Amino acid sequence: GATVDLACTTISENTATSIIGDTTPRVNNAGGGLYIAGANLNITAGEIKENVADNSYGGGLFAEGQSTYAKMSGGKIVGNVATATTGESSVYIGRGGGVNIASGAEFTLSDGEISNNEIRDTAENSENIATAGAGVIVEGTFNMTGGTVSGNKNAHYGAGLYITVRGTANLTGGTITGNEAKTAGGGVYLANSVAHGERLTVANAPVISDNTVNGAANNLFIVSGKTVELTGEMSNGAAIGVTAQ
Repeated sequence: GATVDLACTTISENTATSIIGDTTPRVNNAGGGLYIAGANLNITAGEIKENVADNSYGGGLFAEGQSTYAKMSGGKIVGNVATATTGESSVYIGRGGGVNIASGAEFTLSDGEISNNEIRDTAENSENIATAGAGVIVEGTFNMTGGTVSGNKNAHYGAGLYITVRGTANLTGGTITGNEAKTAGGGVYLANSVAHGERLTVANAPVISDNTVNGAANNLFIVSGKTVELTGEMSNGAAIGVTAQ
């Protein structure tokens, strides 16, 4: 597939919009800043900032499909928003304020930051309680060897990182800190969806600390029936706070 290199580039103030009840494919309405499928994306500098996925997925970046590889070794994905409203078809919207890694796609974070992204509930009379992944939502594969996921907020579940629907997250470095959720998983939420197959592996020196739910410490939240896989030795400096259901 094609290769896109982002260096010293700013992608900002764009909006992708979907309509409640609309059955069109996500290719038509996801990825407020950038949508990628079947291609390679290299982010080495610059910013993807202040974009909106309105009633949709992936405020900053939406990646999906086989042979889709995104690598971030610098730069920022910052200040992006995925909005949510209540309604018949709204259970999966308002997900991935910063990045949405859909089925088949792979995203590797080695440096840079995914920060200060959020979920914004726009319902007038009630709240969408299914919002998740203010920073990153994983249905494909997320590899974190460095970098920072921080300051993401307002998701009910997994403000920093939300792993669901056969998604896999491999954490060997980097820091997930200062994120705040409303219900569970201030830092990371490992779900147990109907599809099953979610995986979280850790090794070396990842840090998941100082994340909260409504002001109380809540770093890694593990749903009943799920386990975290230790795939190598943990190094000095590793820190993971765990909350189990």
